[in-house]
Amino acid sequence: MRRTELIHSLNLIAVAVTFSRLESLLGKPVDREKNPQSIINLLEALKNYSILASRFDAPARDIARIFSLDKLEDPETWTLAAMEGRLPVTLRRAVDVVVEHVPRIVELFQPEALRHAERGDLTLGTAVLSVIVIEDKNRFSSPTRLVEVLQSVDELYEACAEIEGLPGSKLSVVSCDAGSDKAFDFLGAAKIIECVKELILSLWDRVVFFREKQLSQRIELIGNALPIMDRIGSLERDQKIGKEQAELLRRKILTGVGKFIESGAMIPEIQDRSSYNPRLLMAPEPKLLVSAPRDVVEDEKSDREHHEFQLNRNLEMLDEAERTQLLQLLQKAQSTRVDSEDTETADPEE
Repeated sequence: MRRTELIHSLNLIAVAVTFSRLESLLGKPVDREKNPQSIINLLEALKNYSILASRFDAPARDIARIFSLDKLEDPETWTLAAMEGRLPVTLRRAVDVVVEHVPRIVELFQPEALRHAERGDLTLGTAVLSVIVIEDKNRFSSPTRLVEVLQSVDELYEACAEIEGLPGSKLSVVSCDAGSDKAFDFLGAAKIIECVKELILSLWDRVVFFREKQLSQRIELIGNALPIMDRIGSLERDQKIGKEQAELLRRKILTGVGKFIESGAMIPEIQDRSSYNPRLLMAPEPKLLVSAPRDVVEDEKSDREHHEFQLNRNLEMLDEAERTQLLQLLQKAQSTRVDSEDTETADPEE
């Protein structure tokens, strides 16, 4: 689970507890006959929490279970609340912890630069670009892949900076995150960041359109069909940039787009843009992924078992004399290989 996902899930839980008004109903037990409205209010709060909790994503449900808040949705809890006029002590403590400590935990987890961005106290005119590096279980990113992601964003940012007339603006990495996926947060000039976002969103629209094409053909078609290419052409025709500069910008965008697609990156805004699954259409090149060590061991074990099976099967096809001779030859070959490895690893001075 990435830090941003954890923060989002914690906020969902805090909002559910706060808006259901559970924390305001955690007092002493009430007399059902003298004050029946208090019982009704408590049951109403439990109902409101359950409605909000039904919209939790999987990480939020896991966290709620850790806090024991899942029991707030249990009919047995509702029965006890109706009979005793209050929640069990364990649940009262759990609600108190969420109300008092979750906002502090969220603030602790959030990177300082992003916290400042949300408060609006960053340098005027700056904005944050979040890029997600898609990963699957037991298939991790190689260093080359991460380098390509960073290079692609940097190249697209530089191209957009020239187009927007702000070539001196620099891009910085203000946050790195990892979990089910990896993520990077970049800080740059707001106008340029907006240009990069629009470029990537237009790229995504064309990934969907050309999804049946081969990767190399798809990259070329997407690059040439981007609206930003028309914008470069307009700047060139209006003589705001020269022919050589326009060509360099086109090449930089094509290079950045190619690396971005090949590396399997996306931005969060893509998920709200289309009904297509970006994890499938923006999957990285297999050469940029590395198997988990356990998978490598399992593969080697599987290969050994396969070779042993084949050997035993072949031995069954031989008579006793041929089988004995073959085993002797294999033993001799194994002994020769071990002696050769020992010679190579021995100290030359000995």
